[in-house]
Amino acid sequence: MMRLSDIVEIDRRFARSARIDADLNGTPPLVGYVLQASVRKSLMGLAVSQSEHRQGAYTWTGPYGGGKSSAALLLANLVAGQKGNRAIATKIAGKELATAYAKAFPEDSGPWKVVAVTGSRVGLRDTVAGAAATTFGWTDQQAAAANESDNALISAIQRAGSSKSSGLSSCSTSWANYWSTKRLAAAISISCRI
Repeated sequence: MMRLSDIVEIDRRFARSARIDADLNGTPPLVGYVLQASVRKSLMGLAVSQSEHRQGAYTWTGPYGGGKSSAALLLANLVAGQKGNRAIATKIAGKELATAYAKAFPEDSGPWKVVAVTGSRVGLRDTVAGAAATTFGWTDQQAAAANESDNALISAIQRAGSSKSSGLSSCSTSWANYWSTKRLAAAISISCRI
């Protein structure tokens, strides 16, 4: 008797949930991703709002397995993906959505960076500081100094995000109030332009 596993093979990527922090810079995270109409509509709304207002906070909610993290990976790769990943994201998004994101997150002052933060049982500051240290290549001393207080961390990220550009983008609601003086956008991760 033939078993289903003998004729159906599931790519390992689809055998687990997407994780923004783990999947952003690994194997191309979007291979095989199918952009649903509802996600396209949400992404377009975010891009239009960002283009018009240059600040805001966005929350995506939905059931486990609903595609929130995968959509955030698409957004992150449209805004700041490595060359190959950005090409995949652009192909998935299509011309209209890719153009909307290029307008919403212009690169005339330099490339954007994504600080990929996911929830954990660790304090928010520790989580954001660790992710920022990875993104910005901070030394152990720089990371420790940034993690001394909320204000120190915010200042360190602002310095790293503005050292080679004029914009900063964030996406954690609890931190959004601190960063509203520059560009502010949201997904499930924090993105900073450097």
